[in-house]
Amino acid sequence: MSMYRIFMLVLTILTLVKVAIAQDAQEIISAVQKKQASLKTISYDLHRTDTLVTGHVRTITGKAKLFVSHQDKLFGCLFWAQRDGFDQQTIYNGYVAYVADTTRKMYSMISKPSENLLYGTTGGQVILLDLIRLDTTQAVNSTFSQDQHNYYLTFYYPDLVEHDVYKRYKAITISKSSMLPIAVRKHQETLGKVQDLNFQARNLDLNSNSYDFYDAPFLKDYVQETASADGAAKQSKLRDTEAPSISLPAFDSTKSYSVVTEGKVTLLDFWEVWCGPCIASMPKVQQIYDRYKDRGLVVYGIVHETGQIDISKKRAEKAKATFPMLIGNKQSKDGFQLAAIPLYVLIDKQGMIIYAKEGYSADLEQEIQKALDH
Repeated sequence: MSMYRIFMLVLTILTLVKVAIAQDAQEIISAVQKKQASLKTISYDLHRTDTLVTGHVRTITGKAKLFVSHQDKLFGCLFWAQRDGFDQQTIYNGYVAYVADTTRKMYSMISKPSENLLYGTTGGQVILLDLIRLDTTQAVNSTFSQDQHNYYLTFYYPDLVEHDVYKRYKAITISKSSMLPIAVRKHQETLGKVQDLNFQARNLDLNSNSYDFYDAPFLKDYVQETASADGAAKQSKLRDTEAPSISLPAFDSTKSYSVVTEGKVTLLDFWEVWCGPCIASMPKVQQIYDRYKDRGLVVYGIVHETGQIDISKKRAEKAKATFPMLIGNKQSKDGFQLAAIPLYVLIDKQGMIIYAKEGYSADLEQEIQKALDH
C-alpha cells in the first residue's frame, strides 16, 4: 500500500472517529435536555471555587431551590438561594426579586431583576443554571469523553478580541445516574490572567420539596426596607396634593367606582398578583377595612395588569378580601405616580392625599385614625 493510500485511510478513520464523537456528544446533550424538560423542582448544595484574574482564590458554599419555569425568559426558573456565612437570602419569583435579611428581619424588593442578580447578591452566587437548562449556544466546538460514572463535555467559545478575552471554554460533568450536570467549569483568560470558576452541585433532590415563591414565609414576618430615593421622592410629591378624579371598573366590569368619595376617607391599595408583599399585606388591609368601615373608611384594591384579572380575582378571594377590587389604567398609573408596589395612598375627606408609601407600614392605621377623627 502506498503512503498516499495509508494517509487517506488514516484521515478517513480520524474523520469517522470525529463524527462518531460528535454524534455521541449530541446524543448526550439531547438526553440531558430531555431529563431537564421533566424537572419541576430541584434542590442542591453548591460548592464553588473561583480563581479570579487578580490571582485570588475564593470558596463559596450554599444551598438553592429552583422551580423550573419554561415561560421565564430571564433564568428559566424561579429560585431561592442562600450563601453560607451570610444572613441574606435571594428570592426570584419570575417577576420581582427579594433580598431578605434573616438577622434584621427586613427585606428589599428588586422590581426589575436582571442577570446581575446572579453576581450582585450573595444568594445568586450559588445558582447553577446549567442544572436545569444546558446552554450550548455560541459554542464553536466541543469534545466528549466518559468514564464509569460520568460523561464529560467541553464546549469552546470564540475569543472576544475587543475585550481581550481568550481561551474560553465550559467543561461540564454529567452524572450517568441522574443524567444531569453535577459540575461546571468556566474558563477564560484576560491579558494573560486566568479566570476559572468551578461549580459542584451536591445532594441533588428532584421534584420533591418546593417553595411558595408568591407567598414566601419572610413576607409575613419581615419588614420591607424603606423605598428607594426615587420612589420616596415621588411619594413626597403626592402628599398634600389633590387626588385625581378617576373612575375605575370593578373586576367584573359591572360597576365603576370613583377613587375619591367626598366626606369619606379612602385607602387605595395598589397591588399585582405576582407581588408577594402585596399578597402578604392584604389580610392586614382587610382587618383595617373591617375595623373602620363603619366609621367612614372606603378601601379599593387596584391592579393594572389586565391580563392577570382572573388570577387576581382568585388571589383576592383566597385572601378573603371584601373591599372592591378595581382595574387600573394609564390615568390612574400616572395620576398616582405608580413606580413600585405595594403602594398605599390615603385620601382624606376633602379629597387631599395625606399619605403615600411603598410597602405596608404600621403607621398607616395611625394615619387612618387621624383622618377619620378630623
